Amino acid sequence: MIIRFRRASLMLAALCCACQTAQAAFVDDGSGSLELRNFYFDRDFHGDSATQSRRGEWAQGFLLRLQSGYTDGVVGFGVDAAGMLGFKLDSSPDRSGTGPAATGQRQTSGG
Repeated sequence: MIIRFRRASLMLAALCCACQTAQAAFVDDGSGSLELRNFYFDRDFHGDSATQSRRGEWAQGFLLRLQSGYTDGVVGFGVDAAGMLGFKLDSSPDRSGTGPAATGQRQTSGG
């Protein structure tokens, strides 16, 4: 019984040391990036059959990506995360419908 306890203690100590080195690579090898995208769409309609004279919208988008390092061992463990956010900067009901800044109305095709 004492021999099993010593082996278990030794294995636990080795596991704790391995976790500390794996944690260092997990955090130190991590990276992140923030991407900004600006969308502007402007269209002018000409002709007698045009129901709308102009469409124009302006939107700003943010894309945040976070990636961790991997743990050492037989199976490496890592975590990735992504977050996206969009803001409507300029759009009104009489000029909307281009796509970058949806108005909340669902459009369906067909009858």
